[in-house]
Amino acid sequence: MKDKYVKEFKDKSQEELLEIIKNPSQYNSYEVDAAHELLRKKTATFSEYQELTGVKSADDENGNIFLTVLKWIGIILFFPLSLVVVGYYKNKKAKKEYYANNRPQHER
Repeated sequence: MKDKYVKEFKDKSQEELLEIIKNPSQYNSYEVDAAHELLRKKTATFSEYQELTGVKSADDENGNIFLTVLKWIGIILFFPLSLVVVGYYKNKKAKKEYYANNRPQHER
């Protein structure tokens, strides 16, 4: 569906595409997506596209790199710890089953 609008909008100027992007309530989502795609192709660089549309990239947010590093540190620390916990409870269950099945003869 978006392809239909891409073909329809391919001859529009950057100003016309910006008008579509800046007034999304007047257009359907396919038209807005097509305008974004075409404007991105018509701009020389991504930073120029960002300036025109006001769209931020994921890396522009303050603290994004810090949060990513914290997330990976958490994953690196949590994974081995979770293996230890799972191993402990599996071992505990295995011992319980072993002693339940292998009681001494005088206790049976």
